[in-house]
Amino acid sequence: MPRFSLVLTVAIAATLGALLFAGARSPGPQPAEANHHYMRIDRVMSNGNVQYVMLRMRQVGMNLVDGSVLCFYNAAGQAAGSFTFPADVANNATQATILIGTAAFDAAWTGGAPDFTFSGNPVPTSGKITYRDACDFGPIWDQVAYGSTYTGSNGYGEPFPQNLPQDYQALRLVVGLNNPVDERNNETDYALGTADFKKNNGTTGSLPSTATPSPTPVPTPTPTATPIPTATSIPTNTPVATTAGPTASGSTQTAAPTPTATPTATASATPPPTQPGHTPTPTAAPTAAATPTATATAPPTSSGDEHTWGDGNCSGPPPDPVDSLITLRHDAGLSTSTGDCPPIGGTIELQGGSPHPWGDIDCSGGVDPVDSLKLLRFDAGLTVAYGPNCPGLGDAVVVSMP
Repeated sequence: MPRFSLVLTVAIAATLGALLFAGARSPGPQPAEANHHYMRIDRVMSNGNVQYVMLRMRQVGMNLVDGSVLCFYNAAGQAAGSFTFPADVANNATQATILIGTAAFDAAWTGGAPDFTFSGNPVPTSGKITYRDACDFGPIWDQVAYGSTYTGSNGYGEPFPQNLPQDYQALRLVVGLNNPVDERNNETDYALGTADFKKNNGTTGSLPSTATPSPTPVPTPTPTATPIPTATSIPTNTPVATTAGPTASGSTQTAAPTPTATPTATASATPPPTQPGHTPTPTAAPTAAATPTATATAPPTSSGDEHTWGDGNCSGPPPDPVDSLITLRHDAGLSTSTGDCPPIGGTIELQGGSPHPWGDIDCSGGVDPVDSLKLLRFDAGLTVAYGPNCPGLGDAVVVSMP
């Protein structure tokens, strides 16, 4: 090959290689799903026409939701409605939320309004909800199936086994916020609880659960006075006046005798007439019934402190590379500072779970460099594998020292 052709070929190959290398290194414009697909359905409530759904971002930058949809299915698994996001939201932080509610929800929440408003009342009491780019094709970013009467296709794992109750409780994602798709299970990842929520700008609120009705006061009867018969006076005899008779000639006039005064009768109460054959029974005055007083029940209290799983030094969610560094220092036998958190490697009791060493973020039984690597994967937005019944990084947990 002539020298000139050889040099030209090498130059072209080098140029193409440089362009390919630059393309691989440069992030460039990300695909559409990369800015909204790390999202979980975090809250669902349907109480009559008071309904809401809340999404939670699994990592930073998931705020470009314009055009994505929520798809709703009835208890038979049939399409029953959808909601298309008309715009993006501003807050793109990890664990930022997006709140969508009905007009009745807006009216019931006196402290604010949702980020977006449903048209109608699409949330079923038994059914399935999916979050994706289109209801009839493409990948599903998250889904939850629920209800004792739901017979459609499952969401992840098995459906949550109860219908949404009509007492202002919400279906809440309680574990596995960052679980990959193949580790999600609607039956165990969700639970019913307080209908609380947070807007994208951080404004929080909740709807009160149905209050126990206060006992209806029993009216105090007013005693009826027994009528006292009116005394009947017996009329006083009227004395008869005596006139002197005519005086006969030669006879002496005789005075008429003075009439004896008849004593006046004393008035006495006449009892009401008694029917023949019946003995009157005295009537007891009614006793007023005591009005029951409602006793306030103190809300249950939980033991332990609330922390964020993976935030080893309690610097605030979400876990970050500093937590990864602390894990490596512990593994190397160096000192670590964990703030208000338990010491790295110290045994903690996880509420609703088994004891674990603090810092054992994948529940493998010990704190090691693998935990440090998984913290870095989480910070980079990559999937993380966990042991059975292990919280996900960034999940709120209640822990106590045994």
